[in-house]
Amino acid sequence: MAEPGGEMVLGTDRRRHPRESIAVLVTYADAQSLTSSYTDNLSTHGMFLFTRRRFRVGARLRFILSFPGLLASLQLAGVVRWRKEGDAGESGVGLEFDALEPQAQGLLDAFLAEVRRIPEE
Repeated sequence: MAEPGGEMVLGTDRRRHPRESIAVLVTYADAQSLTSSYTDNLSTHGMFLFTRRRFRVGARLRFILSFPGLLASLQLAGVVRWRKEGDAGESGVGLEFDALEPQAQGLLDAFLAEVRRIPEE
């Protein structure tokens, strides 16, 4: 569905990499301060971030993924590929990560491999 001006709000799932349903703490700069939220899902190349902020499709973001007690935080950047408007707690944005440094990519790959080994309940 497109908004006036042709902006994609919610579209067909075109993911190239499988995503894992997991809540990971994400911190990013808001207009006046740092804001924290959580992912709904995460892959080696992107994530869905719950947020009430209305980022435009194409907006570039810098953010920190935190894995308290598991591994070092990752400072990443990415671009908003789509938005989802919904009830409180359901709105957010689909982000595609910029190219990651090899060390960050390795940490994220290893983390997601461990998540995949956890049996679903």
